[in-house]
Order: sequence, then C-alpha cells, then structure tokens
Amino acid sequence: MVPVQRGDQLDVGPGGPGRPPGGSPNTGPSWRVGPRTGDRPEVVARRMTLTERELQVLRGMADGKSNAEIGRELFVSEDTVKTHARRLFRKLGARDRAHAVAAGFRAGLVA
Repeated sequence: MVPVQRGDQLDVGPGGPGRPPGGSPNTGPSWRVGPRTGDRPEVVARRMTLTERELQVLRGMADGKSNAEIGRELFVSEDTVKTHARRLFRKLGARDRAHAVAAGFRAGLVA
C-alpha cells in the first residue's frame, strides 16, 4: 500500500477520508483509487493523468534504469524520483516497478 501524499485527492465522506459515504470501507468502486479490474486499456488511459515528469520516470523504468540513473538523467535527486514513482504507482494501481511498466505498456504510455 502506498501512503497518501500531500496534494493527493481523496473522496471524503461522512465516515472520514478514504471512506465511502456509508462510512464502511471496501463497499464499492466509487471511492477506489486506481484502475478497476475489467476496464479496457483505453478507458484506464483516459482515467490516468500522469504528469510529464511521472511519464519520464515511467519511461526510465521501462528502459531498465535505476532510480539513481533516472535522477541523473532528469537532474533531480533519487528521492524525487522515488516520489514520482510512488505517485505513478498509485495512479496506475501498480504494486511495483514491473507492474507499473506493464500497466503503462497496456495503456500505450510506453512503447
């Protein structure tokens, strides 16, 4: 599970942040973050709004580069690359680098 970052948008219902209006967790896809199972890639791609920097990090991952290598290429620190990676994992609904690259490939974000 990826921790929530400042600036992330969460639906806030009467049950609190990240909970549906009924107040109990896991009651439906209306408040779920990330792609839903069974969605077509073009539908998922429209739902994903990766920033240009997140796309650059995803492309670096697809090329097999380490966080340090991606950071040197983009002139940012390794921690900044990790932050971009964490956010793109959340947006893609991915649990790790390989899953993110696969999801990006299916959505046509990387070749």
